[in-house]
Amino acid sequence: LTDFLTVEGISLATLPPAALTGLCPPAHAKLRAVILAGEAPHPALINAWSAQCRVFNAYGPTEATIWSSLYPCPPDGGSTNENDAPVPIGWPIEGTEFHIFDANGTPVPEGESGELYLGGIGIAAGYIGAPDLTADRFRPHPQHAGEVLYRTGDRVRRRADGAYLFLGRIDYQIKLRGYRIEPGEIEAQMCRLPDIREALVTLHGGTQLTAYYTAPKPQPPQALKAALGTTLPAWMLPAAFVWLARFPLTINGKIDRAALPPPDPEAVIRHPYAPPQTPFEEAVVAVWSEILGLSGISRHDDFLSLGGNSLTAAQSVGRLRDRLNRLVNIGDIFAAPVVADLALRLQNAPIVSKREARLVDFAAPAPPPLSEQQKGVWLLEKLSPNLLAYNAQSVIRWRG
Repeated sequence: LTDFLTVEGISLATLPPAALTGLCPPAHAKLRAVILAGEAPHPALINAWSAQCRVFNAYGPTEATIWSSLYPCPPDGGSTNENDAPVPIGWPIEGTEFHIFDANGTPVPEGESGELYLGGIGIAAGYIGAPDLTADRFRPHPQHAGEVLYRTGDRVRRRADGAYLFLGRIDYQIKLRGYRIEPGEIEAQMCRLPDIREALVTLHGGTQLTAYYTAPKPQPPQALKAALGTTLPAWMLPAAFVWLARFPLTINGKIDRAALPPPDPEAVIRHPYAPPQTPFEEAVVAVWSEILGLSGISRHDDFLSLGGNSLTAAQSVGRLRDRLNRLVNIGDIFAAPVVADLALRLQNAPIVSKREARLVDFAAPAPPPLSEQQKGVWLLEKLSPNLLAYNAQSVIRWRG
């Protein structure tokens, strides 16, 4: 790409940040300005290219006729006067309105974050042939009858100087163990670490907070977690750090989240190995090793940090009952997710016989009692006959 810019004498280029990541600006080129758009750029990218030419960070969805705001990055590479803040998306261009609302559609106080709504002459009328989607994304303008605002799904905040900061997608918010996590906040802190070029945080398997990053070489997960721990609370620290030479991209040059690989065992945060000390700890380690496909599990390792979830917890319950003949349920695993803690809990749990630990035989003379969930479904059926909410419907076609 840099060769193309030089050979063709390109003076103005509009590119997604991912296309320039890891590239050095062309020397002695005619390039006068680069406009970055499509995704949030890394501050280091701004620093590298602003020394060669003017750099602008543009923002805007297709529904608002591509661009809605522009931020001219300072020539010295400085992108913000606020610590730990991302590169601003700038100020609305002429004819464009920015509104920040909360989840109830109420304007947020000055300086607070919320969802960005766009208005102005560039806003589309809706989606052709999709009235439901149009009604969801295009809302009546609260101040101008007959006009609409476009609901972007982006979370932003307005700075004191009027420039806006993009803080991430609303639908990328993560709720984990009772905490609401903004991936963008973790990504911003990761990008401040030495050698980290890009970062993306997502939830893997429903329970494992995973950070993907690009850097010249892999870095020890424990070291990354320790560095982030100086600025982030414990519940925002990823359980796995996956190194990639480059992020996978879509045909539009944006990061392809669907193509991100699952974290391998080396990427998962693990405690220094400490062997199990009791038969109960040995049983827990053996069961988790089988179910999670991991080896070398320490007595201090956490089930959720290792990638466990509700499904694998249910599998653990059955196998631990079979091995130890102790009463155990899913709640025990989530209440004591560390190997040593769960083993102690099991050691003090009531003993059950092999027969009690097995599933009830279908040939039993009396119907087995209903679980609490089954009782609830039965009650709903009585209140609303022919209710299909709990029916799992599918069509299977057989050939041959």
